[in-house]
Amino acid sequence: RNFLFGSLLDGHRDQRNVRIRRLNHLLVLVRRCQSIR
Repeated sequence: RNFLFGSLLDGHRDQRNVRIRRLNHLLVLVRRCQSIR
């Protein structure tokens, strides 16, 4: 039961990391567009 709970927590953390990574990617794209202008 402990192992199952741990894996669930890891999955939740991964989802949050993916969201943060997407936000960072968007920020990088915006900065590139601004620097091109």
